[in-house]
Amino acid sequence: MAYHTKALKNAKEAYGDGHPSLLVHFFNLGEDWHGRGRYREAIRYYEQALEIERSAYGEGQPSLVFYLNNLAEAWRALGNTTKAITYYEEALEIDKKAFGEVNERVAKKMNSLADTWRANGNFSKAIDLYNQAMKINKKLYGQDHPEITQGLNNLGELLLSVGQYKEAINFYEQALEIDKKANGQEHATVARDLNHLAEAWLALGDNQKALSYFEQAERLMLKELGKER
Repeated sequence: MAYHTKALKNAKEAYGDGHPSLLVHFFNLGEDWHGRGRYREAIRYYEQALEIERSAYGEGQPSLVFYLNNLAEAWRALGNTTKAITYYEEALEIDKKAFGEVNERVAKKMNSLADTWRANGNFSKAIDLYNQAMKINKKLYGQDHPEITQGLNNLGELLLSVGQYKEAINFYEQALEIDKKANGQEHATVARDLNHLAEAWLALGDNQKALSYFEQAERLMLKELGKER
């Protein structure tokens, strides 16, 4: 921290306020504070870095996304989902223009934005964004790629949390089939999917099915533990 503070002071003396050479120093200090859980201090440095980046290189530049993401994450850590969403949305629009709609970066940004809308309590927006991200990943990787299971599990978890148990089960079953094909019948991801299904059936009131899935998941986890030993 002291080193980065001194480096920033030296850079200001050498180049003056607002010079692009200061970017790395503002970022380093932002990261230092972020790592200590001091998010407001981190935001102060991230914002100064973003301002310099905008002034030096203009609006809409892909290089802005780096700072926008950091600000979104810091605000989200503080519980201010509204501000986090603003930064994520700007970053998403820049990525779309720079890399096209069907791009891994765009899908990841949509998932982050969906997570934040979910935390904000807007489940319909979260569901829409999870679906969009999953469609992009299907185009990029194919229908049965393990990357698709993230979207299926995201949708399953969200629908389960709002009481749409049968819809959640549908997504969890799809994730289970993909993981079995991709990773084998005894993989840890299969155990995870079985646990998800158990929780959903339990919420739906079918204790017998829930117990069956819990037992299958437990057997796989015990096998994994045996392998590790």
